[in-house]
Amino acid sequence: MSFIFGRALEPSQLFDRKEITERLVVRCADIKKGIRRDYALIGPRRVGKTSIIKKVLYQLEKKDINTLLFDCQGLEYGFEELDIKLFIKLYGANVLEKFFEKKGIKEKIVENMKELPSNTVTFLAELLGKVKELKIDILNEWISITLEFEKKPPSQQELLDHFERTINLTEQLAKKDNSHWVIAFDEFQIFAGLKIGTKSTLSILRKNFEKHKRVSYIISGSNVGLMQELILNIKSPFGANFFVEWIGPFDYETAKQFLIKNFRDEKIKIEQKAVDEIIDFTGGYPAYLNWFGEKCIQKKFVDLQVVKEVENDIFQPYNLGYLFEREVSRLKRVKKLSKTYRVLLTMARYDLHSPSEIAKVMEADPSDVINYLNRLKLYGYVVKIKEGRYEILDKLFAKYLASQI
Repeated sequence: MSFIFGRALEPSQLFDRKEITERLVVRCADIKKGIRRDYALIGPRRVGKTSIIKKVLYQLEKKDINTLLFDCQGLEYGFEELDIKLFIKLYGANVLEKFFEKKGIKEKIVENMKELPSNTVTFLAELLGKVKELKIDILNEWISITLEFEKKPPSQQELLDHFERTINLTEQLAKKDNSHWVIAFDEFQIFAGLKIGTKSTLSILRKNFEKHKRVSYIISGSNVGLMQELILNIKSPFGANFFVEWIGPFDYETAKQFLIKNFRDEKIKIEQKAVDEIIDFTGGYPAYLNWFGEKCIQKKFVDLQVVKEVENDIFQPYNLGYLFEREVSRLKRVKKLSKTYRVLLTMARYDLHSPSEIAKVMEADPSDVINYLNRLKLYGYVVKIKEGRYEILDKLFAKYLASQI
């Protein structure tokens, strides 16, 4: 199928993005020459950052570089929220599974580490026996300590030590077998909210990452404002430490070529007015273009009327409504964000852009509204266009909010 919605694309399915993927592959591959470059991909949700990363890692594997993509949100692993203990288990499991794979050993480590604690203990004990045969001390140590943590909660210092041991696994393994790694952390901004005692995980990561000679990193995040703060603010532990790549929606011409090509591949004709309407309605977001494509390929010919019919139903729960409701729930369930959500809703319903306009409708203090707007900017929902003017980044999400009367 030409149109794919709801998951990251496989490397062969990625449309356009050739310039950025080639640039990242060439520069990240320099880790083999002893030149380390770390990259941050920043952009709103649903523009294809994860798909770009997957393509880059696929190409790096061809250059005999070990790669790993880790979802910091934990959704891929079936968890609503990632904490330090889960990170240690799942990240370590991913590293071990990749290492074993390169050695020709098939072991479903990640899958088993997602099991109930009692099952995890049994699995780790069995795994420890297998690893001892390989005589790799760092793996023996990591599994042994992780096993102990499953049986008995660690102290803060023990947790901190094992967190550092875990994030240093790839560097230690690379030294052991003269290899190189590129690690990608998706939704990296999650780390901003994680601490071990009073210690920031960002500071701990920075301290350890900068020692790595055989591992380079790609991080990405959809909370645009927060990612900017983490990467561009010189006071942040990672301030000015990453090369930044900005990822946005397709421009008009790219979106047009994407739709025309994919409909042609499906042997379906689409008129130009229909193409223009889809691009205008979606703002050129690749995920939404794919969604429209999936819906429209059921027709033999796609004209403006077909597109309008799809638009009329788009916010139903069985279409994109569930997706946007999840975004709204995320804002509503955090008490301190409830007023922030009201600002976002007011912007969308009344097509407002200035703090004074929003404050007037809400009967609120403009200075409070500015604070809420800055919070929305931090979480990646709005962008500041110029002094006194803000816009909702995702135009389709804005349309959804405006429809919620």
